[in-house]
Amino acid sequence: MFSQQKILMICFGDLKSPINGYLIRCLNLANMLTTEGKTVSVIQFTDRDDRFSIGKINVYSIGVDHERNRQDRLSRLLTFNPLKALRFPIESYTKLRKFKKVFRDCDEVYIEGCLLLGAFAYTKKQAKNIALDTHCINKDVALTMRKSRPVIGTVRTLIWHFLEGYILKRSDRIIAISDHDRASIIRHYSIPEKEITVIPHVVSSANFEKHARRAEELRKQLSGNYASIACYLGDLGAIQNAAAADYIQDQLAPRLRKTLFVIVGNNPSNRTDKKNVRFVGYVDSIDPYVIMADLCIAPMNVGSGVKTKLLDYMKYSKNIVATPIALEGINTDTYSGTITKVDLDRFADTLKEKVAAL
Repeated sequence: MFSQQKILMICFGDLKSPINGYLIRCLNLANMLTTEGKTVSVIQFTDRDDRFSIGKINVYSIGVDHERNRQDRLSRLLTFNPLKALRFPIESYTKLRKFKKVFRDCDEVYIEGCLLLGAFAYTKKQAKNIALDTHCINKDVALTMRKSRPVIGTVRTLIWHFLEGYILKRSDRIIAISDHDRASIIRHYSIPEKEITVIPHVVSSANFEKHARRAEELRKQLSGNYASIACYLGDLGAIQNAAAADYIQDQLAPRLRKTLFVIVGNNPSNRTDKKNVRFVGYVDSIDPYVIMADLCIAPMNVGSGVKTKLLDYMKYSKNIVATPIALEGINTDTYSGTITKVDLDRFADTLKEKVAAL
């Protein structure tokens, strides 16, 4: 009798609240696998133990210290906590031993990112095939960071070159998010192209009718005396989005005082509104905020992989101003809106021109 292929996915959580591009991709990939007729279980590392289902997907949550209090002093200073980073592989490996039956019953394990070293080691011990979904190329993130923070960027580059290369070369299959990321894997780690599959990142389809009324309400609520509204989407717990929020607050807002900058996304450090900058925090639906904005921006100088925010902007054909890093891996050839690609040193001037032309 034919039996369904059983897939185990291991990721960071919480898939109940997909607050960033990483979680959106994990959930979309898990759903895609179920539509292909596969049985999918997920083990996610969060701040608490739990068990639940999302549709046909069984989810096991494992509480780990790595996911608790992510805004501690060391994390703010170094962009990561080295003590937690060292403990996490050991803690995760140890706690995964409780799920030996789940591993035994699966046919293949999808590991969502190279930071899951403990999960990688335990899966290898269980002699299971590993599909590594990279999400981004961490060495590329570190290299871009090195331009603005040389010491920390160099340390991260060395760490990721070893760690990322080790895991990539020992995985049975590699999944990249774009042709750009596939090229980076080949360039940095000399992995044959035939071993890398590209599965593009996707977001939910546009639904203007569903969100139009809420978008109009938000526009009236937020616009006040401002001539225009610029929207930025991003989980501020991620270094690339925190850096972009700093740039918006320190560089863009003072130069465009008649523009309201609305920053939408998880705000773990509880940033507060300042003059013409509003921190909305996590919302159940980002669509109304994108719809109501005059421009959508991505002033990023750190990052790698396809940025979910760009896909969310593009599905509503927004007027977009973004840096080259923000547009990595994005095909804009058939885009019906306007995208202006500009380096960060000219971003403010370019945005001023775009606002004046509204």
